Amino acid sequence: MAAETRYEMALRDRIFSLETEYAVSFYNESDRKPGAGTIIDVLIRAVSQSHGIPSSDYLFNGSKLAHDVGHAEWSLPECRSARETAAYDKAADHLFVETVIPRAEKMLARDGFHGRLAVTKNNADSFGNSYGCHENYQMKRNADLLSDDDFVRYIAQALVPFLVTRQILTGAGRLIGQRALRSGQALRYELSQRSAFIQTVVSRDTTRARPIFNLGREGESFTVGNFRRLHLIVGDANLSGWATWIKLGSMGLLLRLIEDLFFDEVPVLKDPVGAIKAISHDPASRVTLQNGSQLSALDIQWIYYNLADQYLTMFGASDDEEHLMEEWGRALEDYEHDPVLLRDRADWAIKRQLLDKFLAQQGLTLPEAFDPGISTELQALDLRYHELRTDGLYSRLYPVDTLLSAEEIQVAQEYPPPYTRARIRGEIARLVKECGLDGGAGHWTEAHLQDERLRIVNPLEFDHARLVEWDRPWV
Repeated sequence: MAAETRYEMALRDRIFSLETEYAVSFYNESDRKPGAGTIIDVLIRAVSQSHGIPSSDYLFNGSKLAHDVGHAEWSLPECRSARETAAYDKAADHLFVETVIPRAEKMLARDGFHGRLAVTKNNADSFGNSYGCHENYQMKRNADLLSDDDFVRYIAQALVPFLVTRQILTGAGRLIGQRALRSGQALRYELSQRSAFIQTVVSRDTTRARPIFNLGREGESFTVGNFRRLHLIVGDANLSGWATWIKLGSMGLLLRLIEDLFFDEVPVLKDPVGAIKAISHDPASRVTLQNGSQLSALDIQWIYYNLADQYLTMFGASDDEEHLMEEWGRALEDYEHDPVLLRDRADWAIKRQLLDKFLAQQGLTLPEAFDPGISTELQALDLRYHELRTDGLYSRLYPVDTLLSAEEIQVAQEYPPPYTRARIRGEIARLVKECGLDGGAGHWTEAHLQDERLRIVNPLEFDHARLVEWDRPWV
């Protein structure tokens, strides 16, 4: 039973953002082949030429493309809602497809590298490497009645079962291929790409002991004042805007409950790491709680949904939150009736339908697909779903998106979120490009314009007195 909270202390307004690591590869038509570092450098130059300025890594829309250990990491601007974040995430994907990759291929060709450049939005490669899609949320640093350490423990206890089970809606799907065949096992399809690489429940690490609940970004970016940065690395990168919205929006709702200490009891998993892997392998499996009882992932998701519903009944919901609750509930109902019903919005279900269609044409089911040629084709289909090209499988099915309109995505490509500090960075970049001024952003919190340095510590700050002096025809 939820606590009888009489007043609300939670944030009604918070920052959301994502950092997505994209895999890069090059299918060369000659003997010359660029390395990953060269490819990423060219991608950064390409997007800077079309949507940024040479003096800054930050683009007109407030986002940033950079190197990250052999991958191209696209960091979204600070956003004010889950849907806004989903729009900027899709804007990044569309910029790659429409502008950045074609421009980068021409630049590589001029340097003597002829071939096809592939940028892939997934979380695991065929060599067993994993790369992340990191979620970022602004939340209160502490809560009444709890010390800082106790509040962190409370956050982790409240969120871990939710994070373990949300993959039934937000997983990107993964075909486990060659290793399974070499060991004499059948191919199998898992819900989540990231779950197999999770090794511990709580950790500050992001590359070795990958945790369900991450600590370690407390002193960065949007932690000014009485705020902390919740940094999660457990989730999959989604192509479906609906899945991104549900992933971020449900977390945003639950953070309100946490900040008001609304959770009295949640299911405590006996083995969270084992549970996240078991659910990915078999979504219908029941995981064991510390009290010895067993629940399915769907059971646990309904518990969180009902708690959020109780909370919003007491404290009220915005229009966006009401819409999200409707979609979250509808998705759980569809999953309960038949998981296949999610094939129009959940990445894992969309991709599984494509694989099953191919298998049906061969007169096979997945456990029967031992033939090396069939296996190779299935794995190629799996990869092509995530490749950012006009002929990528997701792009062919959803040329725009499962959630967002073409107009929303176009605006997010060109302009920053209007009510965060990303607007300041974006406007400085446009002033440099269109008015010939000297300036640019050197960090999320720092920029300069002409001879003045601007500190933008508060992520919710969206204007600056220095900018008012300049004509801004795009505002």
